[in-house]
Amino acid sequence: MKKNQKGFSLIELLIVVAIILIIAAIAIPNLLRSRMAANEASAVGSMRTINTGAVTYSSTYPSSGYPANLKNLGTSGAATSGSADLVDSVLAGGTKSGYTFKFTATATLFDRLLDRGDPGFTGHFRSARLLHRPIRL
Repeated sequence: MKKNQKGFSLIELLIVVAIILIIAAIAIPNLLRSRMAANEASAVGSMRTINTGAVTYSSTYPSSGYPANLKNLGTSGAATSGSADLVDSVLAGGTKSGYTFKFTATATLFDRLLDRGDPGFTGHFRSARLLHRPIRL
């Protein structure tokens, strides 16, 4: 004798949940990997932006030389040597896409060889370095 069945049995529901969990276990690591790759690509783009901004700053404000920090490249109203409006405010804050950027002064050997007391020479080439990478899961 057949019962008039309404809805799903408990075993059918458990099988569907198990299939969904298996699919999620396969998909989530790939999703995390692609997200990390996107963040790394964003960090590379941010480094390019900082480099281009520093060179533009140096050309626009030759008396200041290279910017002293990332905030000098950021935005806060009208463009001045204190805030040149060359990078967005998030990047000027030093952290973007899970990466921390620090703008430091570094005297290179080339700078030392050329530093002959020229008053227009700053003596330093400033570079942006990637200090922190997100932890891979």
